[in-house]
Amino acid sequence: MGSLPDEYTELINLPNVVMSPHSAYYTKMAVKNMFLQSMTDIERTLSGKKAFFKVN
Repeated sequence: MGSLPDEYTELINLPNVVMSPHSAYYTKMAVKNMFLQSMTDIERTLSGKKAFFKVN
């Protein structure tokens, strides 16, 4: 693991703190929506329309 900011290191070392990754997005519905939004934007882009969910 790479180096962490001092604030994180302090938190990790506390006996009453548990840190975990954010994974609330990873539900069946969320993954389905991400897929459908991606496919919609691909179709829109290929047909010359503006994407709804453009990523820079």
